[in-house]
Amino acid sequence: MLSVVGVSLGKISVQRKTGDIFENRITDLVIYESSRLMARYRNLNSYFSDGFVKRHESVVAGLAIDEGGRLVVYGIENAMRLELPDVRSEISNAVSKYVEHALTDSEMSRATFTVTDLSAEPLDFIFPLLPEKQSCIIGVTRDLHGGFRLYVGFDHRVTEGREVALFLGELRSRLQSFDTGIRASNTRCCFCEKSLAEEVHSLKNRGLIKVLNAEGNEVYCCLACLGGR
Repeated sequence: MLSVVGVSLGKISVQRKTGDIFENRITDLVIYESSRLMARYRNLNSYFSDGFVKRHESVVAGLAIDEGGRLVVYGIENAMRLELPDVRSEISNAVSKYVEHALTDSEMSRATFTVTDLSAEPLDFIFPLLPEKQSCIIGVTRDLHGGFRLYVGFDHRVTEGREVALFLGELRSRLQSFDTGIRASNTRCCFCEKSLAEEVHSLKNRGLIKVLNAEGNEVYCCLACLGGR
């Protein structure tokens, strides 16, 4: 009952420090944003068993690691509550423990959905396979022109293509918001329409602030509007 839906992200240029292990990758961003979306797309954080759909009580993001034929999925606990630096730290620690053969059975069996990043080499398409007790696996690829793509493998007994397409649409928008070029040209304060470029210039690179509006949607706000000025 496995199906796959995909979207194109295009090039995403993320500001990274020289030597950053995430340079030219978006693994950390995909895990960070998809974990937050699981609160709204609960079917993607569930699984099918004994004729019933069963929901996981927490969000544990799985990171697929394979460096030479030994594939494991490391589970990042409470992923939807972690800030981005914490997600990056979890990924770094997981890779270190993987290299040292120090991962425990519990760490490799607790994930509720999985992200597998195959963007190191040019790739047009993947058909990601679901790990046990999961209904969603997100595959990341990058084409010859440097454009990223996402493919979600999902269990049709738990969810359907429309829901996955909506999930991918939201995830794509969130990931593209990290692109320095897109942000500078398109992102504005939702209250006064001040652009990100203006706010970065006036606040010495601090930028806009992501807040929840009265409808419960995430929007961007400048410092002046946040202070009620």
